[in-house]
Amino acid sequence: MPQPLSSYKHVKTVQFLPGAVWERPALAKWALLIIEMWSHIDSLILKIGANCLQGDTVTVISTLQAVDSPLAQRAAIITAARCVLSPEDALVFEAVLHSTNASRNTRHKFSHHLWGHSDELPDALLLVDPRDVNLAHARTVIGRRKKGFPVSFPFTENDKLDRSKISVWMSKDFDESREYAIWSYKIIHALYEMVSLVHDGQSTATIRKTLLQIPLIRQRCDMARSKTSP
Repeated sequence: MPQPLSSYKHVKTVQFLPGAVWERPALAKWALLIIEMWSHIDSLILKIGANCLQGDTVTVISTLQAVDSPLAQRAAIITAARCVLSPEDALVFEAVLHSTNASRNTRHKFSHHLWGHSDELPDALLLVDPRDVNLAHARTVIGRRKKGFPVSFPFTENDKLDRSKISVWMSKDFDESREYAIWSYKIIHALYEMVSLVHDGQSTATIRKTLLQIPLIRQRCDMARSKTSP
């Protein structure tokens, strides 16, 4: 797990500027790999949804791709899965999707947050939510105006950034995220196989049993059952 920059008391300066990832090329490649892996996962999930909805595949995929919200798209796919899978398979299906959420969130951060670096952390990349940077910028603008300084004068908002919200990504953190993304792809692919077996009229027992041997998926299934039990 990446640690907050506030844990690194010796770090005095940070930079969040375009091209920051190229300051640490050995780490940047792993961020790109995770983004790439999730592009394949999202494509696979869409194909699973198309199989669940049946009908003309081109029409179904075009319809799902027209849904802009990823959450709405996923909700539609889960609903379709409930219609074609047995209750137990549907339970596992949903548990698998939810088990990949943390990895998906990491991909989202890698794609949409701001990368930075510090000369005092030569083996790390920094990552921060742009909303936090925007707030720091706003605080800096207010401070400069109060002092009578022109806002257009070059300045940096880094000094006003909340360092507890800046994450420090070391090699081991990228390794963990990479393995999680690869694992996510494998279990999503298992769902693809499950839905294909249902269409072919074959048993899904083996795949379901394999997935339920994964502690995280089994725990999610148990929690779901406990919520629905009288």
